[in-house]
Amino acid sequence: MKDNYKSAEILDRVKHASLKVKSGKALFERDARCFYDKSYRYPILSNLLSIANNNDGELNILDFGGSLGSFYNQHKVYLDKLKKIQWNIVEQEHYVKLGIQHFQE
Repeated sequence: MKDNYKSAEILDRVKHASLKVKSGKALFERDARCFYDKSYRYPILSNLLSIANNNDGELNILDFGGSLGSFYNQHKVYLDKLKKIQWNIVEQEHYVKLGIQHFQE
């Protein structure tokens, strides 16, 4: 079971990469890999911002498989400008426990 997302080894790598993001040492992480240069997924981001624009600056996201906030962290420079944002992640139980312990805000 080492090579799937139920693996404790993969969870540990995701945790360490996400902690680097939280501490400001990396801009974002994806699949346990840290990124240090700005990069955005503009098609998705523009749709989310358009929805928020049509919703008085408010956005409520239900992110299936969102890990520990990968997409949000990558795009927070834009998303944090919204009037109100709520980001809910549906994930495997061990990711949820880790997320609550170290990353829930």
